Amino acid sequence: MIKNTGRKLLRNKSAMFGLMIILILLLMGLFAGRIASHDPTLVDITNKLAPSSKEYPLGTDQMGRCILCRLIYGIEISMFTAIKVTFIILLVGVPLGMIAGYCGGIADNLVMRLADIASTFPSTLLALAVVGIFGPSLDHLVLVFIFLWWAPFARMVRSSVIKLKETEFVMAAEAAGCSRRDIIMKHIFPNTLSPVIVYATLRIAAVITHIAGFSFIGLGSQPPAPDWGVMLNDGRQYIDTHPGMLFWPGLAIVIVVFAFNLFGEGLNDALIPAEEEMAVVKETGDSNE
Repeated sequence: MIKNTGRKLLRNKSAMFGLMIILILLLMGLFAGRIASHDPTLVDITNKLAPSSKEYPLGTDQMGRCILCRLIYGIEISMFTAIKVTFIILLVGVPLGMIAGYCGGIADNLVMRLADIASTFPSTLLALAVVGIFGPSLDHLVLVFIFLWWAPFARMVRSSVIKLKETEFVMAAEAAGCSRRDIIMKHIFPNTLSPVIVYATLRIAAVITHIAGFSFIGLGSQPPAPDWGVMLNDGRQYIDTHPGMLFWPGLAIVIVVFAFNLFGEGLNDALIPAEEEMAVVKETGDSNE
């Protein structure tokens, strides 16, 4: 099955193209200190709004900072943060969905009611409330994302576990006296991974967009952080005279989100049968974005 999935994925040129872009950007982010030739936060007013040159390939911003270097360092804030957030969401949502689906009863009702509560909060309003109390910060924004977005994963996993509980191989394991832990870890958990992996990949793209959007309006990263959303906000007032300040970070966001969506769609085609796809969409319908 793994070999067949790998072959399908490798034959999907769009997915491979998206994966190639993701890997290149991740490597650039990991080695930003070696690739970037300038400090992304170093102010040099004498070079402000400089045009493209050999030293500054994309020019400089209103503070004389290299735009290309800020874009490279921004990968860590945008992509790496989105991956970390999605991983933490998985650590919360997947186990809760397992417990709800396998144990049922009170545990199921409790987890699903918590999921309903999390799904009722609009992300923007909750972010405004958190920022109003604790102040604008990317860390505070991350907590909002985790609080809101574990619920779709929990619902998805719960739905898969409920179906798997009725399968013959799980019932045979129960009849053989296997412990709940062994049944969950060896028989149920591996069979719930496909839709989770696909949705997590697409969720990373959504988190990147939200991080940039909230930073753009001042609720996320704060200047002089090389955040793509902060760079967009800085470039707003120079859109007529120096449109590159707005264009380049905007293009970076589009490329990254496009790449994750391409790869996610490829994973979807390779991992999830057509008849299961609609069920995944139904279970993960978000109302708080």
